[in-house]
Amino acid sequence: MNKHMLTGVLLGTIIATAGGAYAIRSASPQSAAIVSVTPITIGMEQQFATITQVEPLVTPGAPTLANIISSKPIVVAGQVREVCEERTVTHQAPSKDENQIAGTAAGAVIGGLLGNQVGGGNGKKAATALGAIAGGLIGKSAQAQHQQQQTYQTVEQVCNNVREPDQTTGYEVTVNVEGQHQTITASYLPKQPLPVVNGEIITDINKVKAIKANMPPPMYEVTYSLGDKLGMSTLAKAPEVGTEIPFEFGQLLTTPEQLANLKARENTVIAYNVMYQSDAGIGNVRMTQHPTGDTLQLKRGEPVIP
Repeated sequence: MNKHMLTGVLLGTIIATAGGAYAIRSASPQSAAIVSVTPITIGMEQQFATITQVEPLVTPGAPTLANIISSKPIVVAGQVREVCEERTVTHQAPSKDENQIAGTAAGAVIGGLLGNQVGGGNGKKAATALGAIAGGLIGKSAQAQHQQQQTYQTVEQVCNNVREPDQTTGYEVTVNVEGQHQTITASYLPKQPLPVVNGEIITDINKVKAIKANMPPPMYEVTYSLGDKLGMSTLAKAPEVGTEIPFEFGQLLTTPEQLANLKARENTVIAYNVMYQSDAGIGNVRMTQHPTGDTLQLKRGEPVIP
């Protein structure tokens, strides 16, 4: 073996050894510090489907239904009638002395006599005159009060016009029968679709109850969107277009039992979002089990999930 060949062999051996050592070091586990661990619950990842279309399903043999569009009461104005009753009426008794002359005169005499007993000479005359004037006024007032208290009563018939309350005799109802609008009258206010039998819209409440009791429950074909996908389902109740309904296990959850079960499980932890710090920077990984330590093992820069 010449000198040049020996040198090449030695260099090749050195390079191969160094490369192998690097490969072994790169393939060996490394660690990353765990920054945070956040539980992921069923409720956090719950999917919701949006209702885009609702169509009633026609059950063979079932009567057509007239859907209620609007309604208004039929009102008959109350009649006006005369109502009479007997009432006791108090009257002022007529007076023969409307100007209270007798009271004035009597008061003046008494007042004059009292005034005459005061003073003497011209003073007595003045007192007599003033007493007569004051006595006359007092006598007039006393007689007036006495006259006002003199009353008598009579029984009289008093009549008034009274309007009776308006009466609602029924309802004018507009319905939709297979796309055609019709107006009917009903004795009550219907709030549910009315059955149509042989072209006749049934409004009698007892007949309506009997027909509906024998009808199969209504079903509705519902179209919904879930992300960028469309799906269809059959439901017993018609949701409004635009309603968001929980979606799980390939179906819409609408029954009370399904919704109660979902509510009971919404806080159940199904995974963990683990944030870690490695030489390459911050990373996240989803793990089904809570990490047991403060670090994650890495292999070729990726977390090793147990």
